Order: sequence, then C-alpha cells, then structure tokens
Amino acid sequence: MGLLPKRMVKAIPPATAFHWRNTDYSNYFGSEILYSQEDNMKMMKTYLSRKELLFAAKALYHLFLLVQQVLIESKDFKDKLKARKEDVIKEIEKARDYLGLQRAIKLVGITHQQYYAWKNKKSCALSPLNTCLKRYPNQIRSQGIAAIRRYLQDEQLQHWSMSSVYFKMVRDKAFTGSMTSFYRYGKKLGVSRLRMKKPQYGIGLRAKRAKELFHMDVTIMKLSDYSKVYLYVLMDNYSRFILNIHASSEYKAAHTWLNLRSGFGKYHLIEGQESSLMCDGGSENKGMVNDYLQELEIEKIVAQKDIRFSNSMVEAVNKRIKYDFLYRRSFDSLQTLQDYLPELIEQYNSKPHSALLGFTPDEVFAGEIPSRANFLAKYRPKKTNSPSKKQEFCKTC
Repeated sequence: MGLLPKRMVKAIPPATAFHWRNTDYSNYFGSEILYSQEDNMKMMKTYLSRKELLFAAKALYHLFLLVQQVLIESKDFKDKLKARKEDVIKEIEKARDYLGLQRAIKLVGITHQQYYAWKNKKSCALSPLNTCLKRYPNQIRSQGIAAIRRYLQDEQLQHWSMSSVYFKMVRDKAFTGSMTSFYRYGKKLGVSRLRMKKPQYGIGLRAKRAKELFHMDVTIMKLSDYSKVYLYVLMDNYSRFILNIHASSEYKAAHTWLNLRSGFGKYHLIEGQESSLMCDGGSENKGMVNDYLQELEIEKIVAQKDIRFSNSMVEAVNKRIKYDFLYRRSFDSLQTLQDYLPELIEQYNSKPHSALLGFTPDEVFAGEIPSRANFLAKYRPKKTNSPSKKQEFCKTC
C-alpha cells in the first residue's frame, strides 16, 4: 500500500519480498482482521499522502486535546457530567468497542470507580435521592419523608427557619436523623416555603450642588484598651466630601458645635447661602448647635421626624471610615486617633467614588460635575488606529 518508507523497503531481501507478494495469506488465522481494516488503511494512506488532510487532522487533534483539558479543569465540569450521567455511560459503552474502555473513560474525564458507580446505580422512584432502597438501606423511609414534607408545608411554621423546624420534629419524635440529612431531604423534596422580601425603600434626599445639604452624625470607636471614643462626622451630600471629623471621649453638644465650626470655617461656608443640615434628634444636636445653625441661617432637618428618610448617607460613611481605615490600625490613646484623622480625611476625599462615576469627593466638592461623559473626556485616553511607537512587547514578539 506504499505506507513503508523507501529505505525500509530496500532493506528487505528480494527473495523475501517476492515470497510475500506471491503468497496467499487468506488461509492464515486472523487474516480477516487485516482485510476488514483495508478501508482504514486506505484512509491513513490518503492522510499521509495529502499534506492538507494531514495538517487538518493534526490541528483537529490538538484542538480536541485543548478542549478536553479546559472542560476537565473547569469548576462545574464534574457537576455537569453527574447531571447527565446516563448519557455519559451510554456514550462510553458505544466508544469502548472502538477505543477500549480505559481510553473512553480517560477521554470523558472520570475515574473507573465513578464509571462503575454510575453504571451499577439503580434509580428508585420511591426514594427522593433516586437511590435504590435495597442497595442503600440507610435512607429515610416513606413515613419520615412524609413527616418532613408535612412539617415544611405547615402554615404555622412557614416563618420558622429550617433549623427550628428540624428541632421541633426531633422534640415531637417525628424525625430521628441528623440535621444534615434533614436539610438534604428538604432540598430534594423541593417544598416551597414563604420568603419575606426585604422592603425596598426609596432614595433619600439628594442635593443638586455642593454645600446645599450636609449630614452630621456621631459614631463610637473603641481603642485598644476598650475605652470609647465618639467620632463627630460632618459631610456634604452631593459630593460625599467629609468636611471634618472630631474625636472626643465625651458625648456632648459642645463637641458637635466644635465639629461644625471647624468644618464650616475650614471651607468658608458663606452666611445666607441656602443650605440644610440633616441629623438625628439626639441631645448632642441641640442647644448651642441650634443657635449656631440659626446664626448661619442653615435649616436643620431631623431624620425620621421632619422627613420620613433616615440619615443613612452619613451612616454609610461611618462604616467606610471604620472598615477601610480605623479597624486596620490600633490606637492606644485618644491622641493617636486624633493625630490620624487628618490623614484619614485626606485619603477618603481623594479616593474615586462609584456614586460619583469615578470622580473623587474633593473634585466634586470643588465644582466638578459627576457624569460619565465628563470622566471619559478627562481621564480616558483617546483611541488611535495606529499603534504607539513606544509600545512595549515581550521577548517572544
């Protein structure tokens, strides 16, 4: 058939080659396998004689190996195989006649143990786990399954957690299995339970410019010796800009007044400018605080009293300054915390904010209008069709 290299053909003795050509091998045992593979041999000869077909076969082979490797290494590959295990077993049985069982299993990407476990597993309509009750007798029987379904569908227990329902069944002697088994069977039964959705609240007050609406609040921070420190926070609504943070070991209106005077004085708040300040109704926001706000002609808004909204914006800032800055350090005294506050304020105000569409609070407070178009025009480089002359490449390129 011309499959042997020329050097090998020349090495065959002439007498031997003559004998091979003139001998009828059809009488030899096993020769029928040779003649049955003639079509495959002709196909191999065609592939080897045509470079286009050979290159295409090699490319398909390497692509096939790549796809197999990517699929097997994916996280949910085993779960997908398990979900279609009957089809997997069927295809392996078809392929084993051509590839052999070992190669077929290896190509699919499962082990021999998994193959035989799936093949010998008998489905059972009486079991929620679809597992044979005879081969796996430790499963919960129909009476226990009916009890689980009954308790999970009970209207009076719809608002109970799964763990509470489990313990009630144990107390009522209606179930003797573990909590893990209870959860597993409850999931397999697919019993729907009432789920209360969290109420959706509307968007609170939003200013249309900087210095139009301010928020202030007091939050508690503990030092390394577990002593309490009160942080008085003052911020701008439109820009999320922190004007000032005042730390004190006392909870008094005098410290709120000091924080307001420091924050408004630092940024030259103009008297008579139409501005409002939102706070809660605590004692730290009364007395001399009211007098100071009246002097500046700033309207005071008490959250959830004058309006239905809470003071959530400044509470969100309180959470960020704690988790992003304060909790990452250890403060052994009030003075060390006070010394760190200017650095905290500067870092927070200079950090890009998602609500400001990429701008920083200090940029928006200074007059920048937060919009996607403004951000792209200012910070994103213009696209060019030709590559840059200074473009760097790796050593391979």
